[in-house]
Amino acid sequence: MRPGVRSLAALAALALAACSNARAPTPEAAVPGLAVKLEAPGAAPRRVVRFAFVKGARATLDLRLDLQLGVEVNRQRMDIPPLPGLAVRVTVTIAEVLADGSARWSAEFARATAIASPGVAPETVAALTAALPTDKTFTATGVVTPRGALREAALAAPGVVAPEAAQFLDAVRQLLHQMACPLPAEPIGVGARWEVRTELDNDGMKLTHIATNEVVAMRDGQLELKQTVRQEALPQTVATPQAPGSTTTLEALAADGTASVVVDLARPWPATYSLSFQLDTMLATTSDGQRQALGVRMSMLAQATTVP
Repeated sequence: MRPGVRSLAALAALALAACSNARAPTPEAAVPGLAVKLEAPGAAPRRVVRFAFVKGARATLDLRLDLQLGVEVNRQRMDIPPLPGLAVRVTVTIAEVLADGSARWSAEFARATAIASPGVAPETVAALTAALPTDKTFTATGVVTPRGALREAALAAPGVVAPEAAQFLDAVRQLLHQMACPLPAEPIGVGARWEVRTELDNDGMKLTHIATNEVVAMRDGQLELKQTVRQEALPQTVATPQAPGSTTTLEALAADGTASVVVDLARPWPATYSLSFQLDTMLATTSDGQRQALGVRMSMLAQATTVP
């Protein structure tokens, strides 16, 4: 892939959200780069909502990602073949509950397989399947606070170096980060709405991810949300260590999407979600005195369902 395209796939990721459990608000240490603002408290009765984690709790999700890319170089459209989908099974375990109620969690990803989609050549499906760690689980770890803020997150995928797999795994990594559910400190009810602004650094590209969450329903231990998301970035130079001697400049970025989410307050990830997201970027790359204009459109669909 050309410089910048992989970074954009990593950008792809999206947000989800949510929460519930009543008790008096507890002050929580600020997480750098994260701001939560309540815009509407919702209807009465209202209550303070928090995650309540239990050590050893475990849940399994089936996750599917579909990415499609459109690329223009110097305003000439490139022939980018359709990409197959990616399916993985994720098992999340609460490894430890810390003194402040935060949870240290771990996730194992298994059965990573490419899925044939309309227009995708069989050899493309076979190439991605061969590049994915189907015989070796890749893992993630992190710490999430009782208000759903992600303090740490890391993804390890041993042996995955092929570009075909890397763009999907980068998308998974960013999606994991956004699945954390920052909640407002104030009591909320049905119809409550709040904005979450997260400052991100994706492979050297600095941007702001903005998610607006609205409570559709509140049930014991669960919240049902609808969400709109967008991303913003200022023009900037982007580091490209994979292409020494070249310079990449982000000239424009526009991204938006929607998601529906059911959040289980006993675990750091949603019980179910469905996400649709589109990202458009304009970059300029300079190498050996030659300048190229690179336009990338990335469309992403993500779905997850709990395995009984």
